[in-house]
Amino acid sequence: MRIDRRSLLIGGGIGVGLLVAWHAFGDDDPAVPVAPGGTAVGGLVALDPQGGITLHCPQVEYGQGIWTAFAQLIADEMGARIDSIAVQPLQAGSGFANPLIARAFGPDLRLTAAATSVRGFALDIRRAAAAMRELLRDEAAERTGLDGDALLIDGSEVRGGERPLSFADLAEGAARRRAGKARLRSWAGGGIIGTSPDRVDLPPKMRGSFTFAADVRLPNMLYAAIRLAPPGGRVTRLDRAAASERGGVVEIVEAPDFVAVVGETSWAAEQALRAADVRVTSAPPGDAAIDAALDAALAQEGGEAFVDVGEAGEVIAAAEAPLVADFRAAPILHHGLEAPSATARPRGDGGIDVWAGTRAPDATRRAVAAATGLSPGTIRLVPMGIGDPSGRLLENDAAPVAARLAQRLGRPVQAQVSHAAAARLGAFAPPMAARIEVALGGGAIAGWRATYAAAPGLGASLARLDGTRAQSRLGAGGLPYTIPAQALRTTTLDLPLRTGWHRGREEAFHALATETMIDAAARALGREPLSFRIGLLGGDVRMARLLTRLAAEAGWDGGGGASMMGVACTRLDGSRIALVAEASGSASSFRVSRLVAAVDCGAMINPALVEQQVTGGLLAALGELQLPAPRVVDGLPRPGARAGLAPALRALPEITVLTTPSGELPGGVSSLGAAVLPAALANALGEGPALRRLPFALGG
Repeated sequence: MRIDRRSLLIGGGIGVGLLVAWHAFGDDDPAVPVAPGGTAVGGLVALDPQGGITLHCPQVEYGQGIWTAFAQLIADEMGARIDSIAVQPLQAGSGFANPLIARAFGPDLRLTAAATSVRGFALDIRRAAAAMRELLRDEAAERTGLDGDALLIDGSEVRGGERPLSFADLAEGAARRRAGKARLRSWAGGGIIGTSPDRVDLPPKMRGSFTFAADVRLPNMLYAAIRLAPPGGRVTRLDRAAASERGGVVEIVEAPDFVAVVGETSWAAEQALRAADVRVTSAPPGDAAIDAALDAALAQEGGEAFVDVGEAGEVIAAAEAPLVADFRAAPILHHGLEAPSATARPRGDGGIDVWAGTRAPDATRRAVAAATGLSPGTIRLVPMGIGDPSGRLLENDAAPVAARLAQRLGRPVQAQVSHAAAARLGAFAPPMAARIEVALGGGAIAGWRATYAAAPGLGASLARLDGTRAQSRLGAGGLPYTIPAQALRTTTLDLPLRTGWHRGREEAFHALATETMIDAAARALGREPLSFRIGLLGGDVRMARLLTRLAAEAGWDGGGGASMMGVACTRLDGSRIALVAEASGSASSFRVSRLVAAVDCGAMINPALVEQQVTGGLLAALGELQLPAPRVVDGLPRPGARAGLAPALRALPEITVLTTPSGELPGGVSSLGAAVLPAALANALGEGPALRRLPFALGG
């Protein structure tokens, strides 16, 4: 079946059920298993004869709660019971590219990252569910002889006739109908949106039955421990004899870019790999080269101008004593909870089945195809749920290796990279630098110029996944303030360093540079920093409302010289957040006692998910600030750098998240806490060069 993007197609019949499609499928038919007599919605939702609904989700669950949010959208729009909806991941090759990623970066790619899931798919999911609801209503109206408007759909039943009719009763009759335009219910019209039901993924995780990539078990399966060469490097040494002496070793496979020891158990494979003492080459740059490249980029003209209004350069040049400050962010590593793992099984028809943790299923399938010489259509890849919100598994380097080993050995193989190796070879959060120049005049900010230099973050990940041009979007969101003359431009660095997306990292650096300079301007003008911000917002009523509520709820004391409070705010992913941090100490040794955040993410699907994501982002950023940045030597982090999260867990602050829903479209929330925390904490601790670094003044 082929349909135009965003069009709606209704089909089905006896033995097929009802199909409501709202997206173009990919290079394969939608791989959604539907039981006999079942009903499929949009190639994503199956309704069985007992009335149970299964969502085959196009976005990957990594703990952010997207399975629950999508299930709520369907239940609310269809009038279904939320507890009747189960979720399974949609196989690769079924389409559903992320429209927001395509709009910002260009590639038409299925991807779960950068808080795009709800914003990219919520409306389409609601439209499909609404079409399904109306077809069921029309079928029920004919059977009962009543007008459709007189029928109530709720609890997975259509009521109004002599007896309730279940969705399963009506499915095949509805499939023979011609669909008209279906109006969406009002937001939360079904009474489920805006509530916080139990998470769909929580019960199986509590029971231990939620399956991650490393949990896959297949008959006759082997296990492989793998060591990968870094980008631009190669394997230079392998002690085969020492590895072979270990028990349980089946085979040792050496390639220019990896070594794999295959064993009967994962323990045997890992112990043999350690005995093999694999050595690899690496390549520049190191810390000095990175710093020099950032300095040179800041000094040169050019880059991409994201904002340019009011001749900011002339205003700053004419100012008597402009405020000027430089900021720097070191490349840091992901602290992922889940190491890259994948299982591959050869099929009798020459194809391969793959189970892998990946946020980009189609790109991972293409990588498997390239590694094995197979066509993508012969590879069935199931993206597993991920136990890692950090972004490490945006790419999964284990999947192509697992497929090659399974193809070679003719047996299922599970390949895994150790946590230590994954940390060393994973993508760095990009190194970044900024120079902010602020002109004051007439008791206000008259001009603002921000010059950024950065290696690409998400742009670098996308370039590896889809072959697009790597570019940095640092500063692309502009300022949340109305300043008469402002200019923001960014130069993208082309470094031989593997960088990639890191939760809220680029946004946090932009907010740190912006919000600490806003505080500096307020002090220079003798203004109180929170009310000063409100005065700069122009017509942004949403942010003004957040700051006003935050001041009252946090007991804002004005942020004067004796205060331990700092405030910051930012706009991100269609949402807004303001934060008061209460802290003491210095950049090198501080204690955070309280964090109060106010969030407006538009219309909320699930308030509890918003609070969880903001809290998680705050704690993740707090941990990052308290760990030293690694030294980078020949493109790799120094062994042992950033060895754990203990500093963040020694004394957790009291955290309050105030949600303030508005009538705007739903915005993203997963990066909000991580983006705003460093700026608010810096403003609480004071000023100085040590607080203009990420992570603050801590060295490698």
